[in-house]
Amino acid sequence: MVQKKQIPYVRTLNDLPQGNDFYIVNTGYDSKVEEEKLLIEKGIKIIQRPCPYVRKIRILLKKADPIYQYVLLCESNHIIIKNFATIFPSDLILVQMSNYKERILLQANEKPIKFISYVTFLKKHSEEIFQFINENFPGKDHVKIDTQCIWADGKQSPITEINKINIEEITSINNTCLISTKGSKIGHLTLL
Repeated sequence: MVQKKQIPYVRTLNDLPQGNDFYIVNTGYDSKVEEEKLLIEKGIKIIQRPCPYVRKIRILLKKADPIYQYVLLCESNHIIIKNFATIFPSDLILVQMSNYKERILLQANEKPIKFISYVTFLKKHSEEIFQFINENFPGKDHVKIDTQCIWADGKQSPITEINKINIEEITSINNTCLISTKGSKIGHLTLL
């Protein structure tokens, strides 16, 4: 067991101390589903505090309805891809804004589509992809589930705040900073 700033922690499940007189705290992007299952089987108590928006996606995937083919808009290197891999429906189509048309056309089967976007994608991105699905696979009861978090869609959203800035203020800005996951693709840029 490693100790840093008086808080003991472990790097892997194998490094846990013997017994079960401790708690695991699950926060942020939720846990690896298969690891969480092992902890529960060992009788280890888990305090569940993941982001409720991320947990919504987990629940949707875990309870996937087999009459639908699922399309998930999410960066391929995002941590939830690894965390939720064992609950993905076998015919799930993982897409990004730069490749959704090709991937959906290539991988779609005969089922109606249930579309889910990762929580920080804007509604306009979801609507664009859902419109594409309806135009290319008409006559099916496709479903789009809104999963945007308050960061991407809400009164406290920085996106909402930026959209309220008048054009004169925006044109006077010389530099901006974009913080994102390494390897994320935005338009033709790949962030390092």
